[in-house]
Amino acid sequence: MRHWIGRKVAVYRATGIREPLKGTLVEWDEEAECVRIGPKRIKVSFDNIAMIRPLPEESLPLKKARSEVHKVGYVMKKAIQFENAIYFKSQVMIWRRAKIVALSTTILRHDEDQVELADGRVLRKDKHMFVVRSRRGIR
Repeated sequence: MRHWIGRKVAVYRATGIREPLKGTLVEWDEEAECVRIGPKRIKVSFDNIAMIRPLPEESLPLKKARSEVHKVGYVMKKAIQFENAIYFKSQVMIWRRAKIVALSTTILRHDEDQVELADGRVLRKDKHMFVVRSRRGIR
């Protein structure tokens, strides 16, 4: 059953809870007889699994949490972060789900719902993840 690792899944539980756990199957541990569902690594024992089904990519919502560290910088969530990226002409990486929309671009302007890029494209904030590239370690 290791073919489920890394895939977006819905885990239906045998305890009668109707809502399935949705996320990425991070780990299949046969010794501990459990699976871990990401992003919070929730542990579900094999005894508590009734069924596992794959999910399409669009079924999981984008994170609405505060800004978090990304491996190339910081995820922008607040208006001041977008304004600083515009002011300092920071390089921004843009993702839509698991696909990169723009590897390195700058933002010209933004409003509450959308962002205009240097190449003229207009992208919605709720459909994309904007990662401002940091200059950590550079003096």
